[in-house]
Amino acid sequence: MKGEIDLNNYSKLWGGYNVYISSRKMDCSEKIILSLIMKSFKVETMVDFGCAVGRWCREGKNLGMAEVLGIDGYYVDSEALVIDKNEFLAADLGECIELNKKYDLAVSLEVAEHLPEEMSDTFVDNLARASNLILFSAAVVGQGGDFHVNEQPLSYWKEKFRKRGYHMLDCLRPLIWNNNEVLPMYRQNCVIFSKYGTDDHTTNNNCIVDFIHPKIYEIVALKGIMLFPFHKVFRGAKLVLYGAGTVGMQYYRQLEAIQYYSELVWVDKVRRQACINNKAINVQAPDILEKVDADYYIVAIEDECMAKEAVEVLECEYHVESDKIIHCMTPITRY
Repeated sequence: MKGEIDLNNYSKLWGGYNVYISSRKMDCSEKIILSLIMKSFKVETMVDFGCAVGRWCREGKNLGMAEVLGIDGYYVDSEALVIDKNEFLAADLGECIELNKKYDLAVSLEVAEHLPEEMSDTFVDNLARASNLILFSAAVVGQGGDFHVNEQPLSYWKEKFRKRGYHMLDCLRPLIWNNNEVLPMYRQNCVIFSKYGTDDHTTNNNCIVDFIHPKIYEIVALKGIMLFPFHKVFRGAKLVLYGAGTVGMQYYRQLEAIQYYSELVWVDKVRRQACINNKAINVQAPDILEKVDADYYIVAIEDECMAKEAVEVLECEYHVESDKIIHCMTPITRY
């Protein structure tokens, strides 16, 4: 079913997923980027909007910051935090957030793309109220990722901050561009918005605002997409699409483009909505399969172990005949 995004359900899902991923990241991005900022700016206090379990806040304290605050949704398990519980504030990132002080630095990294566009101005206002110095990063159009509903070019965000009196300082990207210890999304997207100084600060900035890092291009373009197994499925079949991650969304787009099915039930173990072209598509829990009799059950999962688990669930829990289950990964390049 297509429709408007269910914000309560959506926020809970993508937020929980963000916490899960954040707790498992092993990289040096936080230390490297915050160290560079602290060499150029006096930063003793920091607030992170969309902090997940608080890894950036923790690194800030490790680098000598006196005070940090992490803000994220009510879905964050306080027991999973890597900062003190009194350093975390549960709040809806898409609503107005009034803090009782200004911080030396506000941080928002790969969060804005998860909020519907109608919340963009409110989110930017929250950052602007929190600090005169903002470390910002957001997914660009086509970057891809789970639960992205508002991918925008950097120039889109630059204009919003400009209207609020902020100048974009593109001083980080040249320093981290070739550093493999920093995640590619940060190397491509991290900039500083500052209310200090004038446009003269941007004299030595890159004259091009919107550009793509080779690593992001490699991940998004060269890796290609998975081709739906049309050769194994007859047109007009009743289908179950199992998996609403990257492959599931690729399959869904292909099926929709040519209306290849008569009926389609999309299920996933965790996700309840997928975002296709910034539109919400409802995804069902697997237990709906008890009421479904499809011609084919397509496992749209690239990871072999997870795909095997999904096949076992279909066979053992929902008694699907093995010859109806299809798991066939066929990668094709985009260009």
